[in-house]
Order: sequence, then C-alpha cells, then structure tokens
Amino acid sequence: MRIQQRLQEQGVEAEFVRRTLRRLNQTLGAAMLKDEGLCLRYVQEVLAAELRLPAPGTLRLPGRWVCLVGASGSGKTSTTAKLALLYSQHLGKKVVWVCADTVRTGAIAEARAYTDALNIPLRLVYQPQDIQIIAEEMKDADVFLVDTPGFNPCREEPLVELGELLSQIPQPVTWLVASALTRESDLQQIGAALGVFRLNGMIFTRMDETLSFGSVYNFARRTPYPLRYFAYGKETAGKFQAAEASRLSAALFGKGWNRD
Repeated sequence: MRIQQRLQEQGVEAEFVRRTLRRLNQTLGAAMLKDEGLCLRYVQEVLAAELRLPAPGTLRLPGRWVCLVGASGSGKTSTTAKLALLYSQHLGKKVVWVCADTVRTGAIAEARAYTDALNIPLRLVYQPQDIQIIAEEMKDADVFLVDTPGFNPCREEPLVELGELLSQIPQPVTWLVASALTRESDLQQIGAALGVFRLNGMIFTRMDETLSFGSVYNFARRTPYPLRYFAYGKETAGKFQAAEASRLSAALFGKGWNRD
C-alpha cells in the first residue's frame, strides 16, 4: 500500500503505522479500501487525532510570563519576535521582551533590533534576580516574553542555570522551541532534559526547510506537551500559525510548509 510506504519514508514509527493500517482494514469495507483517496483521508484523521493541542481559547495569551526554552539554534529569538508581533500588534497587549541570552555573541544586538522594529521595551537579564527588578519596573505590562539562553542537553551546568532563572519567574508558561530539522533522538534528549520544568507546550520552527516530518510527528505524538505553533520563514510578520493537527498529518503526505 502506498500509504504505508509513504509513512515509512517519512520515518513515522513502524509499529504505530502497522496498528493504524490494521485499524483501517477493520473499519472500512472491501469496496472502500479500493478508494485510495478515502483511505488517505481516514489515515490522516487518525494521525491527527493522536496529537495534543491546547484546549479551545488558550492560544491567545496563555499567561503573563511566557518563557521560550530550547537547544542552541532552535529559533527561540525569531520565535520571540513572532510572538511579540502577535501579542502587541494583533492583540493590542503591552509586551516586554526579556532577553536572558546575554552571553551569546550578537544576542543583545539581535534582540534590540527586533524590539526597535516592534517598538516594545527590551530588558536584559544578567543574573536570575534581575527578573524581580524587571517585574517591579514594568508592573503595567500585559505579557513578558522571556528569550532564554540556548542550552546543550549533553551538559548539566546550562540546565541548572536555566532552572535558576525559571525559579525566579512567577507562574511561568514554558514552551519548548525546537527546529523541525532536529533528529528524533535529539528531540527526545532535549525533551527529557527540559521535562523537569513542566513544559506547557511546543513550538516547531523551520517547518519550510524540510520535506520530512516523521521526527516531528513522532515526538509530538509521544510527549504530553501540546503543540502550540508552527513557525516558518525568516520574516517576523506572518509565517507563524497556531498548530493544527491536520496540518502536520497532511505534511507527512507532501503538503508541507515549503509550498506556502
């Protein structure tokens, strides 16, 4: 069956594919099984139903402190910019960009370029205690977007430092940012390392830079964190959409973001 071959090529977990196709054979009659279009729609619906999404109405402003965490190069800063645009210009909220990535070369300049373009305040965090100062100074802010330093999941020290930072934030909403180009084994390692911080969701970036979505799908299906957004393209405006399970399941069959 071409559906099975396609899912295998995409790298979707083999045993899950077998169970899904077995369910297909048990559900549809012999005549319906000859209709490839019908079978494809059924499989896509089953694949989509396996994914976790936020409860209705929670995609807008999930909390006052939204923290983006992830490995180096995952796209946290550009995602922070997309969220800042969404919350400030589309939802009319007063946004403060909190840059905790103050060691990486060029990180502050990059954050300042974004905040100048978006006309929102930028605050820098050099030590965890700075969070309390920022919170007191910007009492009237609707939302603080915290761009955390990229971490190495193979080292313990960056994880401890991230924990110290997050411990200073009142009721943080913590989202994992990961690139769609990341290998599945690395996604699992990153998820396991960051799981101690009670992640509230995931954002996948660079969705337009790959034709293979099996790793993203497998990771999203296996983890308890709901999908929040898909990001693609380098532009701050647009190229950022609330996650739809049907969009990811369709991408497994060639309807990816590189066509947008």
